Amino acid sequence: MKTAVNTSRSIEHGIDITKLFCAFLIVYGHSYIDNIGLLSTWFRNNITIIGVPFFFITSGYLFKKGLTRNNNSTTYLKKYVLRVTKMYIAWSIITLPVSWMCIEWGHPDYSFPVKIIYLFRMFLFSGSCGIYWYLLAMIMCSPIIFLFSVKRKEKLLFFIAVILFIVGLIYNSPYNNNNILFVFIHIVFGSERNFLNVGLFYMCIGYYFASHPTKFKTRLLIIVFFISIIAKTFEDNYWGISCMKVFIAVSLFILARNLNINISDLLSISIRKLSTAIYLLHFPFLLIYDYYFSRGTLTGFFSAIAFSVTTYYLLKWVLPEKYMKLLFG
Repeated sequence: MKTAVNTSRSIEHGIDITKLFCAFLIVYGHSYIDNIGLLSTWFRNNITIIGVPFFFITSGYLFKKGLTRNNNSTTYLKKYVLRVTKMYIAWSIITLPVSWMCIEWGHPDYSFPVKIIYLFRMFLFSGSCGIYWYLLAMIMCSPIIFLFSVKRKEKLLFFIAVILFIVGLIYNSPYNNNNILFVFIHIVFGSERNFLNVGLFYMCIGYYFASHPTKFKTRLLIIVFFISIIAKTFEDNYWGISCMKVFIAVSLFILARNLNINISDLLSISIRKLSTAIYLLHFPFLLIYDYYFSRGTLTGFFSAIAFSVTTYYLLKWVLPEKYMKLLFG
């Protein structure tokens, strides 16, 4: 039994380390570095896009693990939703000036009341500050997954998640015909990046792999990973629908799960929290940096990383543990 537990934790260690790598990918993607050649543009368009899907898959995986440990109790769900909701509200308040600044930049012609409505729409549906939709999606998706889980309707859940994901793919493609469904998505969410069209799908993938710990050959996963990257390079130009990132993110997640890395649980959890901190801290910094300095530079990327890591550890040094849990889970 002891060996099984150690193996399970070593699997999560690999996932935590890869999640930190994906946090760097997300920062690079948001830095819009395009002044160092075509390779950088290709990397941003085809590799960095797997960062957020990996975060979602990991969240679904850990959520299912938590449900299993707690026998699918509603108490665990309530604690999970409350924890993420507190994080979302806290970061929405902290970055409120930045969110307002973005509305002023993007929609200077809006009247003040319309800007207030727009701000509330961001908070309730599309995610505050343009990046915290990840937290909002987890808040929305976890009760849905829980409900289908306790009803033992996982197959129906996966089917619904796939259909909604396909709708999101079509919305974000040349095949969007602006019918009432796509108009609704645009008005309510602003894009396909929301809990219905993206979050639920990727969290369900993580949920599935937590429920079915099937082993895959590492060599096969590497082949799928690189073939998917090649296909992703061509699909935007020839297919019009960006779906290959699913295979890239999934194969990377399974590869991470295959990494039986033996580090301490404390270090693994610290790495996990650092990756979350980088995600939460970097984007408001980049928005301000881009406005006052220059957008699309390596300097901006490294500055965002340095700011995020330094701020996180300064806060960890200054703030009591309960406030760190409030901000970073």
